[in-house]
Order: sequence, then C-alpha cells, then structure tokens
Amino acid sequence: MKYNGWTMAEIVDDREWQKRRKALVGCWKEHPGLNAFMLRSYVNGGPTDIFRWVRVRNYLTGSGFRTGQIKLSPDGQKLLAEARKFCEGKELPERYPVYDQPALPTREVECVG
Repeated sequence: MKYNGWTMAEIVDDREWQKRRKALVGCWKEHPGLNAFMLRSYVNGGPTDIFRWVRVRNYLTGSGFRTGQIKLSPDGQKLLAEARKFCEGKELPERYPVYDQPALPTREVECVG
C-alpha cells in the first residue's frame, strides 16, 4: 500500500481512533470478542474511509499480535482479513499535491495602481 507522503503519525492523528485504541489496551486477554466488535464499529462509522481501514489493519498487525502476545478472536481474524482485502492495491490520497505551476517569486512584487 502506498501512503503517498503521509506519515503514520498523521494517519493515526484522529481523536476518535486514539480514544478507541486507548480503550483496547490491556483488554485483549479477557475481552477479545468485545475488542474486535469495538474495532468493527469504528470502521463501520466510515465503511469507505481508507484511513479507518489502514488504522485498524496496522493496529491488528502490530508487534503484540505478530509475536503472539495478543491473540485475535475469530471475529478479530475476520476483521483483519477484511481490512487487508480493503487496503489491497489501494493508495492514500496525495498528502503533498504536486502542482504544475512555476514557483512563486521569492521577492516582493510591487503592484502598480
């Protein structure tokens, strides 16, 4: 997936996402199904929003999950598969658009009235 100039810090800079993510910390062992439900409700809040899907996909492939320290429930595994499929072959919109315009002058221009 191409991020097109976006940093991960910019991608995750979303108040709703940060609130959800913090609520999940320390709860996976006891409530994996509920956590998957919370993530699903987050992406369902904007089902075509690529940023939501990228956040969820990146979260579910983080080091805790990769090392097996955190186990995904079947619902979590299904959500991860959906997130991967949704993001496959997609790109984020250009972060820093390139304009085919000449550079603006660097000195002040005096206007003639």
